[in-house]
Amino acid sequence: MPNNKLWRQTCLIGLLCYGVVGGAQTADACPAPLGEWLAGTGKTETAQGVVPTSDGDLVLFGARVLDNDETQAFAFKTDPCGGVRWLVSLTPTGGSNFLSGLALPDGSVLLGGSTRRLDNPEKNDALLVKLDKDGRRLWMRPFQGEQNLSATNLLARRDTALAVLQPHIRKPEDDEQAEKLKPEEERPVFLELGFDGRMTEQFAPLTEERVKLFHIREDVGTDALLVSGRFSYFGQPTRPGIWRIDRQSGSTQRIFNGKALGLSFGTFDGGTPNALTTMLWRSHLLSDDVGDPVSLTRLDAGQPAELWSEPKSAAATLPATSLRAANGDFVMVLQSFPKKGQDVTIAIVRLAADGTPIWRQTLVRSFDSAITDMTELDDDTLLFVGRSYDPSKEDGDAWLLTLQADGTIVSGSKTTRW
Repeated sequence: MPNNKLWRQTCLIGLLCYGVVGGAQTADACPAPLGEWLAGTGKTETAQGVVPTSDGDLVLFGARVLDNDETQAFAFKTDPCGGVRWLVSLTPTGGSNFLSGLALPDGSVLLGGSTRRLDNPEKNDALLVKLDKDGRRLWMRPFQGEQNLSATNLLARRDTALAVLQPHIRKPEDDEQAEKLKPEEERPVFLELGFDGRMTEQFAPLTEERVKLFHIREDVGTDALLVSGRFSYFGQPTRPGIWRIDRQSGSTQRIFNGKALGLSFGTFDGGTPNALTTMLWRSHLLSDDVGDPVSLTRLDAGQPAELWSEPKSAAATLPATSLRAANGDFVMVLQSFPKKGQDVTIAIVRLAADGTPIWRQTLVRSFDSAITDMTELDDDTLLFVGRSYDPSKEDGDAWLLTLQADGTIVSGSKTTRW
C-alpha cells in the first residue's frame, strides 16, 4: 500500500503568473449560438474540457504550447455566442496545464491540473484553482509528492469536492531520460476538500498496480464512489477495471476487470454496481478471440455482454469523450490515429440505451485535430471541445463544436484571437 501521507501542500500562491483579461460581449450581440468556434493565439491551444456554468455561460480550459515546447494552462469564459468574458493563464514560461473542471452552483469554477515544481523543474505538483464567476482567483492549492502528480478528475459531493491526484512520469515513456514509476507508485490519491480550499481527507483505496482512472461518479443513492480506468499486475499489459469505494465501511471492491487488453472509459447508468453500462476501448471482453476494440458493454452480475461494437478495423476512441445523455442515450466520439500529415476522421455516434445506433456525424479534419471532451446542455444541445489544427499556419486553436440532439451541426462559425 502506498503511504497515504505521500504528498503535502506547498505554498505557491503569488509565485505563479496569473492574469485576467476582460473583453466581454453579451449574448444579445449575435442572432444565434455558435455552431463552430476557434479561439486562441498564434500558439497551439487545446481545450481539454468544458463546463457549463450556472449563469448560462461556458468555461473552456486546457493548455497552449509555447515556443520552448512547454505547456501553459489557460481557461476562459464565453457566452453562447462566443463573447469572451474573461481569460486566465498560468506560468508565462510554461510548465502547467488544466485537465479537469467543475462548475459550482454559485457560478464559480474549480479547475485541476498540474504545474512545475519551483524547487525542482523535473517534478510536477498537482494544482487546484478556484475562480469566481468573473474569473478572479479565490484560492490556489498545489499538492506535492515524491511522484509527479496531476489533478485529473473532479466531483462535487454535497459540501465538498473530490479530486483524483494521478501519479505520472513527466517525460514521454520512450525517452531514455524519463523517470519510470514503480508499479506500486502509480496509484491515484483521492483528495477531499471544502469549497473554501481546506483539505478534509486524503486516501489511496486502490491496491492494484499501475492504476490510471478516467471517470468517477457517485453510486446512486449511496455515498460510495464508482471509478473506472485501467490497471495491471506484475508488468503485465493493462486491463479495464471498475471499482466501488465505500468510505463509510472502508471497503473497496473491484466489480469488473477485462479478460484481456483494454481500457474502461467509465460507468454511465444509475443501476447497481453489478448492473452497469460502460464504454470500453480496444477490449476483448468475452474470450481471447471475441470482442471488438470499441464497445458499449452491459455488465450484469459482473458478466459482460456487448450491446454495440465497432469492428476490429474501426477507429480507436479517445478517453473522456463519451457521456450518458439526459434521455438515456449514449453519445461517444471515435477518432482515427493517422500517420503524420494525413487527415483525421472523427465520428460522433449516438446510441439508444440498448445499443441501437441512432445517428453518426462524421467529420474530417487536418492532422493533429482532436475532440477531447463533451457535455450536454439543458436544451439537449451537445457541445464538443478539443483542438482544430491548421497545417498552413502550423497552429492549432481551441475548438468548440455544437450539435443539436439529432446530430445536426448548429450553423454559424466564429474565430476569436487573443
